[in-house]
Amino acid sequence: MGIKMAQSGRQRGYVLVTVLILAMVASMVAFVSIRENQLQERMSGNQQKMINARLAAEKGIAAALDYVKTQLANGTDITTIANNGGIAALRGNPDVYRLSNVVYSSTDKRLTLLSTGHDVGNDATAQLKARFELRASGSAIAKGVIGCENLEVTGGGFIDSYDSNKGGYNVNSNRASNASVAIVNGNGIEIIGEPTKIPVGLSVINGDLTTYNGYVHSKGSGSTVSGNVTANGVVILNGNTNVGGNVTAKTDVTLNGNNNVGGNIHSGGGFIADSGSSVQGGVSANSVRLNGNTVVNGNVVATGELVTNGNSTIKGNASAASADLKGTINGSLSVDGNSIATDNGNGKVLGGVNYNATDRSKNPQPSIPEPGVLAEYCKARADNTWLKQQLGTLPAGNNGELTNSSFTNMASANNKTYSKLDLKGDNADNKQVIEVTQNTTLYVTGGVTMANLIVKVSHGKSLTIKQVTNGINAVVDMNDVAILSSDGAPLGTSNNGGVPPVSIYTDTGDQVNIRAENHEGVNTPMFSAVYAPLANIGIKAGAGEFSGSLLGKSIQIQNPLGFHYDEGLSNAAGGGGAPTLNLLSVLDAYPD
Repeated sequence: MGIKMAQSGRQRGYVLVTVLILAMVASMVAFVSIRENQLQERMSGNQQKMINARLAAEKGIAAALDYVKTQLANGTDITTIANNGGIAALRGNPDVYRLSNVVYSSTDKRLTLLSTGHDVGNDATAQLKARFELRASGSAIAKGVIGCENLEVTGGGFIDSYDSNKGGYNVNSNRASNASVAIVNGNGIEIIGEPTKIPVGLSVINGDLTTYNGYVHSKGSGSTVSGNVTANGVVILNGNTNVGGNVTAKTDVTLNGNNNVGGNIHSGGGFIADSGSSVQGGVSANSVRLNGNTVVNGNVVATGELVTNGNSTIKGNASAASADLKGTINGSLSVDGNSIATDNGNGKVLGGVNYNATDRSKNPQPSIPEPGVLAEYCKARADNTWLKQQLGTLPAGNNGELTNSSFTNMASANNKTYSKLDLKGDNADNKQVIEVTQNTTLYVTGGVTMANLIVKVSHGKSLTIKQVTNGINAVVDMNDVAILSSDGAPLGTSNNGGVPPVSIYTDTGDQVNIRAENHEGVNTPMFSAVYAPLANIGIKAGAGEFSGSLLGKSIQIQNPLGFHYDEGLSNAAGGGGAPTLNLLSVLDAYPD
């Protein structure tokens, strides 16, 4: 009995020790769990603070973007917005975010914002860097030289381009071949040179020439297109015309006279070259006829007949359905038929002839680009949304005629409607001076006449003239108008804060006449971005030249006038709409 009681006591002792051990383990597990929970809570809290800080930084970017959009809509240029401290001074409420850095690059038109965000307790900091690209919005002006139906470059007129980021136009140091010249949906482009006025008499287009629905006809001698020529019709080049790039036509291509094409020729119809023309590349067409001393340096592909006359030469290989040879082919000839015709053995194929060449390349239909938004810019009056958007709504009331006698300063005339604009100086020696010190828009329901004027535009400011005739039609006449920057710097879009110094929008179906003069003996090109899709625009040379961009129903650039397309207009805001900021990227940045 005593032995059993002793064993029972020992068992109870073991149970007690076991329970104590288990309790201690449970306590340790509970303690570790509590510490883990506390750590998790702290980590969650820190993560939440970082999320709050990032959200605050995002709020800073959003607030800055709203600020910039408002300022742009008010007409303030982007450089002024970035440099005046307005963005950097933005704060949340409470003080949870700030814009610690604002940089705008006028070279690539990009705005960079660095926003620093904090949580409410200021325990966490996050930084975001956002990059935006400035793009034009609602503006139909920045396209080069666009004729909706016709375009003529006559009497030695020439078109080229320059980059106003580099200053004013200079034939030696700031001249480029990036002018976009096009016909959208009309008849065609005519280039008329005058060899008697060489060298200033040559009609020159430095850039690509496109007719989306029309033809290209070089009528003169010595005209030049430095880029490609593309036509949804025929291309006819006469008398010493030079094309630096390719020639592509939906139908026929004809070279009359000693023409030179620096690239390839692709014709959806026939190709005819007469009298000493040369093609540096190859030719593909439905039929090919080479006359006189014509030389093709590349290969020739003809879906139908190939004819070589006189001393014409193909330096590459040739292929055709049939061939009638009186000239020379330096390479080989592949024909679909069993024989070729020669003129008493005068036709020569130095590389041999392949008959029944079933693998001969066919001539695909040339690809002509679509006009895209240009078609919208050029629509007829009743349906032209772009024109209505550019003109906007006339301010209420009518302030009568704006003339020299009623005109006091540009600020007093801003955003008002006038029945007529008639501003004139006495003569070329006694010009009227107009100062543009703020963004100014003039609405005119009648004629616009500006003559013998000096228009001085402050940096980043602009003068916009909107002629709204509603079908009555009235002339826009600008004669001997010098447009200068108020500080004497070269005038252009890029160095004017990204806006055109002067813009003209009109719904007139009448004439827009511009005659450029120099100022005080110095060639200071008249600068204007003109949007007149229903008007006939005539640009004539006085002693000056013209810079900017043109869009009209028909355009005639005549006499030895130089038209210089400002490449800065491709990204600039027009007078018809504020620019927009396109988001490029948002990046995390390491806090300072």
